[in-house]
Amino acid sequence: FVMTGESSLLQHAILQMKNIASYGQRSAQERNYMQSLCCLIESSDGYREQTFVESVLLPIKKWSDKRLRDFHLMSSKESSNLEEIVTAAMLSGRLIADECEKIEVVRTTSVAEMALAAKQIEDYILSSTDAAYKRALGAANAKYGIGHEHPLRVLAEDVKNIAQRDSTVFSPVLSRWNSQSSAISASLLHSLYGRELKPFLDGVSSLSEDVKSVFPAADILEQYLIELVYSVHEEDEVNGCYKQGMAPYQVEAISAPLLTRWVNIQLGRIMEWVERAIQQERWDPLSSQLRHGASIVEVFRIVEETTDQVFNFNLPMRFSQLKGLANGLDSAFQLYCKNVISQLVDKGNLLPPAPILTRHKKDSAINAFAKKKVADTRGQDEWHSSQIIDLSTSKLCVRLNSLHYMLIQLNVLEDNIKDRWVQARPRRRSIDEDIMSRSASDKLMDGYSTMFDGTRKDVNAAINKMCDFTGVKIIFWDMREPFINSLYRGSVSQARIESVIHVLDSVLGQLCDVIAGPLRDQVVIGLLQASLDGFVRVLLDGGPSRVFSQDDRIALEEDMQVLKDFFMAGGDGLPKGVVENAFTPAEQIVKLHSLPTETLIEKLMHESEHISTGTDPIRYGSRSSKDSDTLLRVLCHRSDKAASKFLKKQYRLPKSA
Repeated sequence: FVMTGESSLLQHAILQMKNIASYGQRSAQERNYMQSLCCLIESSDGYREQTFVESVLLPIKKWSDKRLRDFHLMSSKESSNLEEIVTAAMLSGRLIADECEKIEVVRTTSVAEMALAAKQIEDYILSSTDAAYKRALGAANAKYGIGHEHPLRVLAEDVKNIAQRDSTVFSPVLSRWNSQSSAISASLLHSLYGRELKPFLDGVSSLSEDVKSVFPAADILEQYLIELVYSVHEEDEVNGCYKQGMAPYQVEAISAPLLTRWVNIQLGRIMEWVERAIQQERWDPLSSQLRHGASIVEVFRIVEETTDQVFNFNLPMRFSQLKGLANGLDSAFQLYCKNVISQLVDKGNLLPPAPILTRHKKDSAINAFAKKKVADTRGQDEWHSSQIIDLSTSKLCVRLNSLHYMLIQLNVLEDNIKDRWVQARPRRRSIDEDIMSRSASDKLMDGYSTMFDGTRKDVNAAINKMCDFTGVKIIFWDMREPFINSLYRGSVSQARIESVIHVLDSVLGQLCDVIAGPLRDQVVIGLLQASLDGFVRVLLDGGPSRVFSQDDRIALEEDMQVLKDFFMAGGDGLPKGVVENAFTPAEQIVKLHSLPTETLIEKLMHESEHISTGTDPIRYGSRSSKDSDTLLRVLCHRSDKAASKFLKKQYRLPKSA
């Protein structure tokens, strides 16, 4: 077999050894005969006498021991004979021991035999593993001279390969004689590599390239070796000596502060990138399909690069570190959101100043209409602002789209971070601590299930604010002339709402061309509310150029229905219920214009104890038919002598100019 490698020859030799009876089982005649068969063996100490059995079995024992003390050298083909070689070593050893006794004694118990066999296998494993490690160490150092990888990284990978071959090829065979074979090998490899790693760990002060290379490999190796030790039996059954011999590498403890420091530096840079991206943003859509701005794409690119770098380190990441990373990113996103809306002007700057309250004077509406251009020119000088002009409908929509894009990408980023952390978290066994169970780790994550809640809250609030702002700007700034300045000017019959609808339709079309689909209804609702605010302003704060009579109710209701139909768009627009609810306050105010002057005066006197100074600007969205300020303004716009007389006597209001 030694010469040919033919497995059948080895199996036949084992069979013959099994047939050799032990010394104690031979008859007297056999013993006398076997004792007469002896020979002299030359050695360094001279000649030594051996029995016939010893002369046959000792060479087999020596050859088997030599192979088994470095069984890692076996090729794949040779390793297929490992079981037979071990069997030959054990049989020959037992027979030689029996031969040396040469007395009739009771055979050693099977338990004792098993213990001796287990000890012999342990010796083989320790010897062979040590030899294999030394070869790997020499190879790693040799590679370092011709390559760029750190030898400790190369060594860690090679040691893991040794352990993997042990667990898959050798241990299944050796475990027949020693059930702890995997633990013995893994424990020794852990100790040998740890001895080589310690000087490197002692010199670590930052996340250098060598650290980024060595730490993940060392950590992966340690966890693999630990799992091998614990996989033999349950933890409370593992031989304590193997566990005690595995001093932790402390990779996680050493890398944690270094990783935290690196993450904090990167988070600071991300904040700077956010500021820079916002400053460079022009709020033009990237394309007809990508309607968000370039800045939000740049922000997510930087964030994703950073998170990829963090997890590509392959270092163990504690939950506290994950939370610190997520909180930092959350702050960066909130900064972006804050910058998006900080460039909006105050909504009050979009509203024309409310005219002073006056009482009706005959022909005052005609005179005010004639002076319209002069009044508007003064107003435009007062309201004009380059900042407002820059906030075009298109650019406002791109801002909104960018915020919506952020919400979508936050979900993607959050899922990616969670998935990556599942791989990076210290969820494996520790040498001196219990394993962090998956359920315990998942409970931590469940308590932190939405890591970007702060950003989501801010973004949703910003979207609401911008939708409201966009509607107000369109109605009170962009459409000020056709809507706020012209609707019902002079008389209701001469300036109906059709001209407003024509302009509003064009504006709405432009808005829907740019705004992201999921935001469309929300933006249109903002436009609806602003339109109603503008409509109510014309009715209550229209100035001396707006006068109404009881007979105008029908025309006003018809115009409101036209406005309703416009926003419902025959079922393609906003839901009917949403539109109807929004119109309720305006409808109540229109009903006031149909009431007799005497009734309005009575209502106002009844509410007089709640009245303010009477000169407050319109409070959009809060008016009702029982509001004393609302009743007062309806009377101020009533083309009626009785109303004028009451306002003069009760409130000393001047006549319209």
